[in-house]
Amino acid sequence: MSRNRGGHLIRQETAAGLLVLVASLLFGISGAVAANAFDEIPPTRVAQARSVIAAGMLLPYALSRGWVRRVPVGRILMLGANLSAIHIAYYLALQRLGVGPGVTIEFLGPLLVLPWMRPCSSDRLHRGCGWLVRWL
Repeated sequence: MSRNRGGHLIRQETAAGLLVLVASLLFGISGAVAANAFDEIPPTRVAQARSVIAAGMLLPYALSRGWVRRVPVGRILMLGANLSAIHIAYYLALQRLGVGPGVTIEFLGPLLVLPWMRPCSSDRLHRGCGWLVRWL
């Protein structure tokens, strides 16, 4: 439990859920805002600017908390590469499909993958993913 600015106790799960909700909403809003910029700037440049700004804001915070020293550099670089690829694909989809279908696919994507994951999950798949994570 922690206290908010008003001194009221809030559960960490509640706070985490609210942060996820806010992050999801901001991600959707950013797509709508970015879609207006595609006439002037290509989607890959918008994704690049977003990644550079995010790294510039989050890296000093992570350094001050000591998180960077505990995580191997390869994992941090892999995370950055994955997030960049996601943003580029998202912005390219927004440019081709428009904001409505693009944001709908973005939010429904994880729900559509879940039914596929259940029959495809196996011990061999889990061991392979575990090996890949340890290798990084």
